[in-house]
Amino acid sequence: MVSTIEQLDEFRRVVFKHLGIVRKGVENLNSDKVKKWHDALEKYFLEQIHGKTRLRVEVDTAKEYREMMENGFKKGFEMVKQLAEAWPEEIKQVVFSKSVHLYGN
Repeated sequence: MVSTIEQLDEFRRVVFKHLGIVRKGVENLNSDKVKKWHDALEKYFLEQIHGKTRLRVEVDTAKEYREMMENGFKKGFEMVKQLAEAWPEEIKQVVFSKSVHLYGN
């Protein structure tokens, strides 16, 4: 994946802008496959709610990749949850949500 950080507000928000893919060490920024989602955004938000931290994700994606993205975030959130639960008691409470948007719709 070739991406750039579009916005950064440390400990609150980070937004990635996807530009292309890398295959066998070669960047692909212009193929028809890449053009389907070029400039799509992937947004991560950390919010404090009643003493708990909520991780929220919003992703722009093409319809054909929606299920893959939802499954990937489900697995990723589970890994983050496991890591968070290994932390000290005061930061164990993490609430997760996701929102996958169809890109261009």
